[in-house]
Amino acid sequence: MSENEFLKIHFGALAPPLVEQLEGILPKKDLKRYDELALAILRCNLNGLISDSAALTARRRLMKQMAKRQQELLQPRRKAPS
Repeated sequence: MSENEFLKIHFGALAPPLVEQLEGILPKKDLKRYDELALAILRCNLNGLISDSAALTARRRLMKQMAKRQQELLQPRRKAPS
């Protein structure tokens, strides 16, 4: 996937897990963590602990975190000064 391509991610009770949606894009360990966070946001929203707008904000933050992680993985590693 190139740097300028867009990715469609679905959140919600009927959406496939992020592990399936983003397989091969991020490490499985990271995807499991992001999946747990997405489910936590969903559960809090469904149980009235956070509003719909707060859930949307949390999902946006989660997407930004995933995008940042992907960029970190795409950056070439710098050698430490000797």
